[in-house]
Amino acid sequence: MPEYEGSEHVINSNDVFEMHQLPKRLLVVGGGYISVEFATLFPVLVAIQLLVPQKQVLRGFDEEIRLLLLRGLANRSL
Repeated sequence: MPEYEGSEHVINSNDVFEMHQLPKRLLVVGGGYISVEFATLFPVLVAIQLLVPQKQVLRGFDEEIRLLLLRGLANRSL
């Protein structure tokens, strides 16, 4: 991962399993299934935001499933 200001606070999906303590807040970047999965699991433990850099969440997935998921995420205030 490239170095930049604040990069010491960045983790990837593999690093999550090695965390010894949870942060107070977490920003999940991405709209793929792994990002969405983490965004739905972590709110029980920490304050979370989901940032989707592309035009749609779960691009390539069935439209009906995507819409149901988006409604669920909105209900969780993500």
